[in-house]
Amino acid sequence: MIELIGYIGMGLTLISFTIDDMRRLRIVNLIGSLFWIVYGIGIGAGPTIGVNTIVVGIHTLWLYKNRKYGKV
Repeated sequence: MIELIGYIGMGLTLISFTIDDMRRLRIVNLIGSLFWIVYGIGIGAGPTIGVNTIVVGIHTLWLYKNRKYGKV
């Protein structure tokens, strides 16, 4: 089961690289990163948890900032 979560995270991350719309790209990649965090917790991989937590923060900040200016 935990491997399936990792594969979903991998798939969403890969799909996000094919998206032209920046808002959609960030949302898909953010969701993929959340799956990676769950996967990292499941296998006890601190670096996976850490980097994806930072990625979620970066995407969230970008979405918040660009929401204010009508870019999202």
